[in-house]
Amino acid sequence: MSFVCRLAKDFLAECCNTDLVKEMTEKFEQKQNQLAEKLMIELKPAMDKYLQGGPKATRKTVLLLIKLDKVSQACDLFLKNQSASIKYLVKELKLIDNPFSYVQQLNRLVCNTLAETVQEFRKLFADYPLCFSVLILWASGEMKNYASLFIRHIFQSGLNLKATARCIKLAFEGAEVLMQSNLDLKFELEMLFEPHIEKMLDETERLLIDAMKLRIAEDRWRPYNLRSKARLNQYISEMNELHLDISDFVFGREDCRLSLTSQICSFARAVVPLTYELCELRQSAEFISNAIDQMLFHIWEIELNYLKDTPDCVPKEIYADNLKFCVGRLLPLCEKIYTESSSVKNFDLLKCLLEELASDLLTFYEPFHIPESKYEVLGENFEIKFYYIVHSSSKACKKS
Repeated sequence: MSFVCRLAKDFLAECCNTDLVKEMTEKFEQKQNQLAEKLMIELKPAMDKYLQGGPKATRKTVLLLIKLDKVSQACDLFLKNQSASIKYLVKELKLIDNPFSYVQQLNRLVCNTLAETVQEFRKLFADYPLCFSVLILWASGEMKNYASLFIRHIFQSGLNLKATARCIKLAFEGAEVLMQSNLDLKFELEMLFEPHIEKMLDETERLLIDAMKLRIAEDRWRPYNLRSKARLNQYISEMNELHLDISDFVFGREDCRLSLTSQICSFARAVVPLTYELCELRQSAEFISNAIDQMLFHIWEIELNYLKDTPDCVPKEIYADNLKFCVGRLLPLCEKIYTESSSVKNFDLLKCLLEELASDLLTFYEPFHIPESKYEVLGENFEIKFYYIVHSSSKACKKS
């Protein structure tokens, strides 16, 4: 093709017959335009044969357009074709109940196609550097489409923090793959995700704080009665799985009560899994780490404000035991989890909060040590249990 064009141009350049040159030039340009028109029609996204073939499927047609000096059209149609291909393949994805598996498939499809498109684009348009700005704009648009799907299936589907964090991690792993192709879209993904992560954190915090306030309002500072030895042993075992030893808070061998209140116990069962989930989210979305830290801060702020004032008509031993457990074991445990699981060095936000709100309680504070193998297992197996707190509180409200 290029040889014929070059031969025709050489002939016309050497020909002395002006009228013949003019006539032949017009016919030659007409044929070129007709051929280019046919190629552009063939390359339009509506052509099904290119939808599943990947970026390489259009190579021959694109190269012919470039040789016919239709570089701009070739660039535009090549990228539109890839957009249509991505859209088609996304529609072919099976909507499954497991959001993580869906994001895995979506991530693989979109990121692989983007990486392959960039690689093929560099080969086709290597001599046309101005086209690369068009490529960047196109890739940015496709990332927005990807983020839109992600937001609909993950952020708007009511997933818990742990599942959402895993999906976010997948999304940014895909962005890292694209960086290997010198296509940095990570910052754009952060901007698209940030408002939705903040909204999710706000809603989660609101639910937990509302539940905490209900439990606090109902709290009478009575020892927690498990009503049977079997239930007590089971409860102690469950708390041990959270790395919280409460065996020394049992009243006596034949007693089924704990010197801890049900409010303190339910708070512990919620805040430990929450801390792990926030750690996982923090690792996946470090760009919003401040909002994540503040959520844990606000949860503890409410609990410490409640504990700092000595309640009336409550035995000092009961009050002291609850402080010993909450300030001396639970708070240091959450600090340790946060330091180990989210790679935050010297996380002392909770201790600083304790000093600020209730400095008198610092005497109960002790550093906490967790065997590494155990906290890893805990991080995988526990989720935040809003139901436990909210359901118990709502039942009490109905009775009253």
